[in-house]
Amino acid sequence: MKAVKMKTSKIKLSSKATLKAAKTFTRRTLLKSAVAAASAAAMGPWIVRDAFSSSGNLKIMMWSDYLPDSISQAFKDATGIHLSQSLYGSDEELLHRVKAFKGRGFDLICPTASHMAHWRALSLLQPWDMKRAPLDRMDQGMLEASLKAGTWGGKAHHLPFVWGTEGLAWRTDKWFREPADLTYGDLWSPQLKGKIMGAPNS
Repeated sequence: MKAVKMKTSKIKLSSKATLKAAKTFTRRTLLKSAVAAASAAAMGPWIVRDAFSSSGNLKIMMWSDYLPDSISQAFKDATGIHLSQSLYGSDEELLHRVKAFKGRGFDLICPTASHMAHWRALSLLQPWDMKRAPLDRMDQGMLEASLKAGTWGGKAHHLPFVWGTEGLAWRTDKWFREPADLTYGDLWSPQLKGKIMGAPNS
């Protein structure tokens, strides 16, 4: 078996837009405004306690492999702000870790939109100032899902950053494909007709 993680082209375009947006903000502006952070890296809710750090260090709780070093370095080059990442592997792990610290120690987290009901009850998240968020740069389907799940008290507490990844796996003794040449279009290859299995919730 061979498995390869793949991301959609929309995610690549979103990353470019994120870097472009980052260049429009100064270090002072970004550290003093949660919304500026949303504009530069709209990755999820802002933690209320210990937020608005002026240390030049933005503390992020992020899914593993979702924020490449190249993005972090480009962000630092554009803003002067260092991104410190704490990684997690599930929404449950994120929830337990933030609860354990009572919201302290992190500026941004990246929970899944479908888990926002759990966060609503904790009162640990600060809402975004939507007047300053670059909504036109976000995938509108993702934005709609975020707002539907993460809005309460008339305020949005969740903005989209990335949809996720999907893996493709195949038997190398039955079908040959170089990973660099692999595309989702291969799923519709005539020679694979009737031989594809997929997850029901993708």
